[in-house]
Amino acid sequence: MMLHRFFAAMFLMAFLPLVSIGHSQEATSSSVPASSKFVVRLDLKAFKQTKLGSQLFDIAKKKALEELKSKEGSEGPSFEKIKEMIGFDPFEEIQGISLSSSDYDHPEKSMIALVKLKKTSGNIEGLLLGLPAYESSEYGKHQIHSASPDENMRVYGAIHGTGSQDRTIVLSPMQDTVKKMLDQFDGKSSGQTSSRTLSEKGAGSMVHLEVFEIPVDKIGDGPQANVAKIVKNLALDVREEGENIGLKLQLNTGTEKQAEQLRQMAQGLIAMIDFAQSIEPENDDLQKFQKMLRDVKATCEGTAVQIGLKVSSEEISKVISEELK
Repeated sequence: MMLHRFFAAMFLMAFLPLVSIGHSQEATSSSVPASSKFVVRLDLKAFKQTKLGSQLFDIAKKKALEELKSKEGSEGPSFEKIKEMIGFDPFEEIQGISLSSSDYDHPEKSMIALVKLKKTSGNIEGLLLGLPAYESSEYGKHQIHSASPDENMRVYGAIHGTGSQDRTIVLSPMQDTVKKMLDQFDGKSSGQTSSRTLSEKGAGSMVHLEVFEIPVDKIGDGPQANVAKIVKNLALDVREEGENIGLKLQLNTGTEKQAEQLRQMAQGLIAMIDFAQSIEPENDDLQKFQKMLRDVKATCEGTAVQIGLKVSSEEISKVISEELK
């Protein structure tokens, strides 16, 4: 039981920052399957260099260590001992993460996860031998590992990169997908004729999200559903801008008239923030919200609406600290 808890915690620490697709010169994913509904890319290197990112990384370390504690409440191994077991510091070695999926109902069944490491994968391949129902197979020069975290799912994974190359871990519940990604990294034709090319606008950002298909049936009724019906796709870019975190949201519509309609709606919502504050000047939540938001703008360019705003890093840190207390 303790062994299973250890491996669960190990994967939490090594892979759970899996909230994105990594980039490297040897293994760069510029496209995803055409069936993908979304892709989110996280540049952990850029993120942890910010004040907010550093704080969240410390929280992640604490949570990972808590997973290692036994039910009896023992303290468990130190972080230094964990690094020794894994063979690297996941918070230092993991550079970027990427996630994409083709199914909103069960995203985990079609998930593709890419984790960019530096030039080591430590003891990961050796530790995989302790996972439930572990199996492995050869695919060209690569080894594909698989295990069953539960009886209803088998996860396949491979590590691309050797020698002085950066490493990229490929994970998916679909073995063929892992093979196709390895072929793509090796510059081989994978037989995958239909794909979506990823935007280069996210280069250098902490987080970049692209939604290729809006899940209209999951949004429910109301104004949000009306907006979703005219938005074809969207992109969200998050990056540090001085003492603030800058967010840029682009909504792509079918016509210029629809884009202008959305811009007007966004502009009205922006004005409502000040209006609400003037009605309830003593409202603490509104005061905090107004302190956070800066330079909110909505512009229109052809069939695209761009909404930009800045959020105070200091104010976000305060909210996180208060919530943790």
